[in-house]
Amino acid sequence: MLPAAGPVERAWDWRQVFSATAHLFDGHEPAEVLQLAAHVVPCLGPFTVEASYRAEAGLLRPSPPQSAGALRPGTAASSLGADRDVARDDDRWHHLLGLRAGHDVVGCLVVGAPAAPDPDALFALGVLAHEAATAVAHAQLAAREQQRSRQLRQLARLREVIKDRTSTIGELATEVARLQGQQHVQRTVAVAAAAGSADAALLTALHQLTGLASGLEDTFGNLRAWQGPERAGRYRRTGGRNREDLLRRAAASCGPLREANRVLQVIRPRQDVLGLLYLWDPDHRVGELDELALTQTAAALGVEMAHQRDLAETELRLRRHLAEDLVAGTDEASAVARADLLGHDLRQPHRVVTLSWDPRTAVHTVAEAVRHCVGTRQVPSLLTQRGQTVVLVTQASTDPDALYRGVAEELAPATGVLGVGSVCAGPAGLPQSFADALRAQEVRRHTHHAAGVVRFDELGVYRLLDSGGGPEEVRAFVRENLGPLLDYDELHGSTMVATLTQYLERGGGYDATARALLIHRSTLRYRLARIRELTGGDLHDVDTRLNLHLATRALQVLRGAEVAAVPALRSPAVPNQAAEVVE
Repeated sequence: MLPAAGPVERAWDWRQVFSATAHLFDGHEPAEVLQLAAHVVPCLGPFTVEASYRAEAGLLRPSPPQSAGALRPGTAASSLGADRDVARDDDRWHHLLGLRAGHDVVGCLVVGAPAAPDPDALFALGVLAHEAATAVAHAQLAAREQQRSRQLRQLARLREVIKDRTSTIGELATEVARLQGQQHVQRTVAVAAAAGSADAALLTALHQLTGLASGLEDTFGNLRAWQGPERAGRYRRTGGRNREDLLRRAAASCGPLREANRVLQVIRPRQDVLGLLYLWDPDHRVGELDELALTQTAAALGVEMAHQRDLAETELRLRRHLAEDLVAGTDEASAVARADLLGHDLRQPHRVVTLSWDPRTAVHTVAEAVRHCVGTRQVPSLLTQRGQTVVLVTQASTDPDALYRGVAEELAPATGVLGVGSVCAGPAGLPQSFADALRAQEVRRHTHHAAGVVRFDELGVYRLLDSGGGPEEVRAFVRENLGPLLDYDELHGSTMVATLTQYLERGGGYDATARALLIHRSTLRYRLARIRELTGGDLHDVDTRLNLHLATRALQVLRGAEVAAVPALRSPAVPNQAAEVVE
């Protein structure tokens, strides 16, 4: 607390002066320091402070503003010289006391007293002025430091704001670039999808977007389309033997899946997998936009392939219905018109081909193999199914042998029978061609060569035997010529009929017949002698041989596959051979 001023001159000592001035350095503002100094002045004697000035921007301004004294407003602080008395129109003593910090004037006080003080009082005022000037300078310095600290803090905050904004601008620029890249990918894929040849256009677009080679496989792993540098070596389908497992993992994946040097995406618009699209990436440089391009292209291909599949299924149903009507018999004009809508020309010569396979192979699998074969070979045809038989209405120029080989490659081993009907000039003859193909197929199935292609036009004697004249007549013919041999075989469990069949089929050659029956020549000679005895005929006679040959073939037709199952054709037992030799 400041000491109270005394009513008499010299009511102070140095301890009071230093105690009073100590409060000037308590961290006040410059204006507050001047006010405190003005309160201390009366403590030094009968003094009063008539006015106080503070230096601002090099000029002395009243502080507080309402105080006025001997100086004009706006007086330069540097013009203030030494402390001096100020003359007024009264009897009081007036003194201008400058507040100097070093060479700078920081303010001044105008002090008044009833009379001029003694030198000690003036000295005390000087000490107070020095302390007040130092306190004002200190306060100004502190204010500048605070201002500088505030400025530094503001600058630091500004730098952080600038840094954050720069980072935000960079992130925004990156996001804009990413969105622009995505938009470019989507636009490019959309334009390619709208092209006429969607598969080729989409793969070309994918290659341009990624700079990588791309391949499109169908459901079975066959390469459907390729875009990029020329492939070297034999093509290896994606996944190899583990393709099914790979397709399951790829379908369950949320995005593209890497498999060795390929980054792949399953084409699955619905539940069924329609194909596989991949990027060839041996250097592992596929990025986010590359994966987006792969995904977008696979989606566009899925829509296109699903549409193609729906169209193909519709066309297959129409073709199947037309094929069924053709083999059953229908109006020729309407059949030709329906075929025209399907792009099939019924005005050309046609015939019917039938195909049946091993019963262990499902008929729809056989039909799919036939459909794939005629599709890859671009064979104009109409396909349907009758029970376990696949029926194909095709042009007469179609090569049945090539068709059978193509189907056998997919359904190996070759255990099917392909019947070829007669050629007809118009749709009206297709029911008869269908019946002929079934007859040819049935005849081949009942022979010991029950696999391969059989043409109705080439049945020869089998065609006569199966001509529909009545099975009883054929049985009578067989009984007439082979009756003794059939009875002997049944009674003794021998193989005379089978031996005669092989002998006649091989043109009477001993060596070829013995090898076919896996018996010795002497055994064969014994059997042939026994056959002559039983039949009473001469095997060297042309008519006898012809009748016996026809009878054996007729027996094959009547008995079917049973003829191929007799012991002689499977190789007779060795003990029986020995017994016959001894006999």
